[in-house]
Amino acid sequence: MKVPYYFGWVVLAAAFASAAAEVLVKPLKGGSQLIVPAHDLWYTVAPGSLLVAKIRLENIDPALWDPVALGLLSLP
Repeated sequence: MKVPYYFGWVVLAAAFASAAAEVLVKPLKGGSQLIVPAHDLWYTVAPGSLLVAKIRLENIDPALWDPVALGLLSLP
């Protein structure tokens, strides 16, 4: 019964972390973006893990990274 309660707290913490990372992205990119893509957020917070994810997805299938993952990461 407490699973939705804890899931809500995890989602709330992720929202605050995303907002904090968005504050970091804007000065690095020039501050002209109103909505920051998930790729830029991930690259700002942990660029090494983004590169590892790219390499692992390309090892499975190169089509997983370029149209699929980049399409999802281009969303805000």
